[in-house]
Parts: sequence; structure tokens; C-alpha cells
Amino acid sequence: MPRTRSPYPGEFREQIVALARTGRCVKGLAREFEPCAATIHGWVKQADRDGGRRSDGPILSVPVNGGNVTPNQSGIRWTSDEMTPE
Repeated sequence: MPRTRSPYPGEFREQIVALARTGRCVKGLAREFEPCAATIHGWVKQADRDGGRRSDGPILSVPVNGGNVTPNQSGIRWTSDEMTPE
């Protein structure tokens, strides 16, 4: 499926991320520069991961019924991003 527009250049994304990190409101940046706020939030999140500022690794264990279990243990279904047992 073709994209509706070309991706934003890397330099442009870096400038928007830098502005967001200075405390500029993401919604204001979205109004001023065109990418939606969710896109800008994604750029900041990815830049934080790439720069080692953020670690969104997998959950290693979750307390369930007094003990810790991993998401891979059988008999437990995990739902949504919250990784809560169903």
C-alpha cells in the first residue's frame, strides 16, 4: 500500500524532538509544524530509546497469587500492553 506522503526527513524529526525536549508543548508543535501530536510523541519516544534514555524492555516477571510468573509460563493469558493476567 503506497504512503500518502513522503516520510519526514531525519533532520526535521531531530529538530522537532529537540524542541519538545526544551519544554515546548507537543500539541503546539503539531499545530505549528504539521505532524500530529501522536507522531511527535513517537519520535521523542524512539529518540529516547536510541539515546539510552528509555528502556521499554519486556516485563520479566509479574506478581500473581503471591508468586512471580513470567509472561511465557503456560496456563496464563496476557492481555494488552499492561501485561496483566486474564
